[in-house]
Amino acid sequence: MYLQYKNKYSQYERDDFMNDENILNEIMINVKQVPLECQERILDILKGMVFTKKCLTKYTTIAKEEDKNE
Repeated sequence: MYLQYKNKYSQYERDDFMNDENILNEIMINVKQVPLECQERILDILKGMVFTKKCLTKYTTIAKEEDKNE
């Protein structure tokens, strides 16, 4: 599973996943019980979660900068 994870995502995306190692470790431990097709879907969901987090962080940063400028 780890090799699939390592090869499927860029280093930048893997670094994002590693920011919360506790969640990642729990997923890596429990994902072994899931069929391969489901593992791929789980990784896609995680990638979407990282994208959403980036968007929210960017929006929050922009909103804070706008508040400072007012």
